[in-house]
Amino acid sequence: MPLLLLPLETAVVASLIWGMLVIIVLSYFLARAQQARPLMIIGEHLGIAVLVVVLSHLIGVWVNATFA
Repeated sequence: MPLLLLPLETAVVASLIWGMLVIIVLSYFLARAQQARPLMIIGEHLGIAVLVVVLSHLIGVWVNATFA
């Protein structure tokens, strides 16, 4: 939805923030349901999400440099 309402760069940042907030909230409720420490679960899920975003960006840069 932000892509339709905002310029591209702003929409990307807004989408990243929104996605991370969703991961935090869902991870918190998951940790509470499992009676685990929320900070550990949230950290694990955010770490994986950040890794996926960074690797996706780097692969995109490589594809652009290789095939453009």
